[in-house]
Amino acid sequence: MYITITVKIRDEEFDIKIDNRQKIYVLLEILNEGLGLSCKVFPLFYKSHENKRIVSAYSTFEQSEIYSGDVLEAIIY
Repeated sequence: MYITITVKIRDEEFDIKIDNRQKIYVLLEILNEGLGLSCKVFPLFYKSHENKRIVSAYSTFEQSEIYSGDVLEAIIY
């Protein structure tokens, strides 16, 4: 099933539609290819605004219980 979420990376926001069985780190690969971004930092964790918790970039959206309408904010150290 496809979900539509917002991804926040630093000061930028992107709305993206993605298969909920994909791993979260695939977000940046899609943004890099589709929008021509050149992200040099690949966050290992994201904050789910809907669930109010931290999720691993190596889990799937489904495993992390990320659903349409959620906002994932990259945690960059």
